[in-house]
Amino acid sequence: MIKNIEVKNFKAIESAKVKLTPLTAFIGYNGMGKSSLLEALQMFKSIVTEGLDAAVRPWREFEHIYYKGKKKKRKFIKDGIELQFAPMEFAFNVKLATKSPLNPTKFSTSIGQEISSAGNIFFIEEKVSYKLFERSRDADNNYITQDRKAPWQTPDKSILSAELEIRRFVESWQFLSMNTFLMGDPHSQKKTSGPITLHKDGRNIAEFLLSIRDKDIEVYKGILETLQYVLPYAKDLQPQITQELEKMVYLQLSEQDFKLPGWMLSTGTLKILALLAVFRHPEPSPLIVIEELENGLDPRTIHLVITEIRNYIDNKKGQVLITSHSPYLLDQLHISQIVFVERKDEKVSLSRPADDEEVLEWSKKFAPGQLYTQKGFSN
Repeated sequence: MIKNIEVKNFKAIESAKVKLTPLTAFIGYNGMGKSSLLEALQMFKSIVTEGLDAAVRPWREFEHIYYKGKKKKRKFIKDGIELQFAPMEFAFNVKLATKSPLNPTKFSTSIGQEISSAGNIFFIEEKVSYKLFERSRDADNNYITQDRKAPWQTPDKSILSAELEIRRFVESWQFLSMNTFLMGDPHSQKKTSGPITLHKDGRNIAEFLLSIRDKDIEVYKGILETLQYVLPYAKDLQPQITQELEKMVYLQLSEQDFKLPGWMLSTGTLKILALLAVFRHPEPSPLIVIEELENGLDPRTIHLVITEIRNYIDNKKGQVLITSHSPYLLDQLHISQIVFVERKDEKVSLSRPADDEEVLEWSKKFAPGQLYTQKGFSN
């Protein structure tokens, strides 16, 4: 579980540190920076699992995600020269799902860009601190452990990629924004062995459900039974595999005496399927991050999803981070699970309404969604 995260100089965020709970809901008006924090998590995952170049590539250029405002610089030594950098930083304090001496664990990475025509990006500093020892990397790509220094042979790769427990933890993070236009269409079946991970946009939901059915048929049946609570007319839903040219996987819903292919299913149906699949998966992710959870869902289904999240957390399967604009969804949460995101002096500011004594007192009479709508959480 991530206890807290600190992000610096990423997109809209100059500096933000936030404590996380098993369920944390980020709320705030449009354009305040909620998405920037979740995108920072995804960026960090790519850095650890794919490397620095691959992590920056979706943004086209480093400068597009580098905070544009005034930045605080720090001193670093590179090639024997003292330099001033305001690095992009990601820092975590976590408790890994292990009973080894690795707990508690802190790890961080700092990224900079060379002041040259090439403008190459590089790791300025990395550090991992376990309970009993520490490892780090400096701007000259030296890997330092227990007072020993040796060259790090793959400059583009994070040293965290070599920390097995951390890598397993980070690469299992599940991000969901869900593009239902893609989710219903047939999708190419994975050609290699290994676990099937649900894409962020949900495009491979059929194959993901197929993998669940193969792993644990009872879990799959449970997903269908819960779907039938939302869609009483749904008799069955099965992933189908085509054989023309290449193997493609798509969903097919049985209703009365006819069948509906995935591209004919509603936005809400596809979305609830994806949510049930990630929360019921036999090998659950330690972190599930969902943008605007309520989109495309009716109030009854939102309540069902919140119940699924509670079960997921209560069974200690993992941690959930969401963004939301829905007062109804907030009413299903406790005030302590909410982080309010706003702009103060043109900078992103994160605060917990539960830390405000006045708001805490009002929360005894009103649900969080009511408070947010009527009073707001801005200090």
